[in-house]
Amino acid sequence: MSDPAPATEPKKEETPEQKETPETPSTTTAEESKKEEVEYGEEESKDVIENKDNLVTGTEDEDLIWINKGKLYRFRDAKWKERGNGYCKLLRHKETKKIRFLLRTEKTKKVSANFYVADSPSCDLKPKTGNDKSWLFVASDHSEGEMINEKFAIMFKSKEEAEDFQEHFNKAKEFNKKNDAGETELEMAPVVEDIKEEAEQDDENKPAETS
Repeated sequence: MSDPAPATEPKKEETPEQKETPETPSTTTAEESKKEEVEYGEEESKDVIENKDNLVTGTEDEDLIWINKGKLYRFRDAKWKERGNGYCKLLRHKETKKIRFLLRTEKTKKVSANFYVADSPSCDLKPKTGNDKSWLFVASDHSEGEMINEKFAIMFKSKEEAEDFQEHFNKAKEFNKKNDAGETELEMAPVVEDIKEEAEQDDENKPAETS
């Protein structure tokens, strides 16, 4: 199963959802705000894709320019739900030069996020209150087929990793903006080596995760 790049760049028209600040939905109540600040909701899906060894990634025509592990959440039904946990990637197409964000959930290989790193107001990273390892943003996601404006939160293991993501994500955003404008003298980010994703083995001695 492949994960094709978004066919077209998202339209610049702002939808009501895009106009909202990602951190606080317009219908946020005091109780929801508390949930957003303290914890995230349950995992959305545990679907398993079989025959992962022969998985067609859909990235054969792209160069990997950034990769790191992260956990992605999506705001649905008035609460944050875990969308995916695995390697987050920035991929640059070899011909069009367009850069997209891709996340396949670890173990299942399900595409959890697939979007073009677009110009404002989309893809504007905003810090999450009280958490220096996370970012909030809105993106026109293509992981479920049709393009949908989604509100995401992404979390990394450390503040340093979150800052590294911010740097590369914003550079990709600026690169796409210049590329879309037809500029030819573009500063190309170097290609990095991919990391082979392997299913984790259950470990009885593995420390329990804490919030």
